[in-house]
Amino acid sequence: MRLRHRLIGLLVLTASCWAISACGSVGEVSVTAGPENILDLPIVATFNPAGAAFFTLENGVLAAVRGEQMQFIATRSTYDDFLLSVEFWVEPSTNSGIFVRCENADTFSPQSCYEVNIWDDHQVPEYRTGSIVSVSAPLVNIDSGNRWNSMSLRAEGEHITVSINNVVTAEIADNTHDSGYIALQYGGNNKMVRFRNLRITRL
Repeated sequence: MRLRHRLIGLLVLTASCWAISACGSVGEVSVTAGPENILDLPIVATFNPAGAAFFTLENGVLAAVRGEQMQFIATRSTYDDFLLSVEFWVEPSTNSGIFVRCENADTFSPQSCYEVNIWDDHQVPEYRTGSIVSVSAPLVNIDSGNRWNSMSLRAEGEHITVSINNVVTAEIADNTHDSGYIALQYGGNNKMVRFRNLRITRL
């Protein structure tokens, strides 16, 4: 069955649409048991949008509609120890990333989360694709632009390991954030990011 959803990311959700069931859509969906492709689930029940732009979901591919402003889409559940795998497609100049163990469901930054960066052309080499911003520079340079790439992220206790295309790009021991939401970022500036085959398994 072909599935297509368009989500408007709002800075403030109206009271009538705070509960998904009140908006006439499906009810809450559990994503705690994995590994399942979260993008195969009804996205309005799996994610909270935040920001000021659009995502589309078609044929299992979550894509940001080009726009100027930054936006995020975050899980409704929190995760502490988990294994995440996803495929992503970006342009070399796209600013994107995956934020994990975020303390708040509507605030995403390197100060409140671990930010695994996706940004090949970042002017600061320490913040290129595969880094954990402000924590670990990438161990290798990854050029991910204009193709599908695989990412795996394992968070267990204070240990976090990031791999892109089966190459370890970051490995840290840090206990700043021990649990929280997971968010996908679109950095705006009329660039493009796409995600598919997103799976999260609790450890």
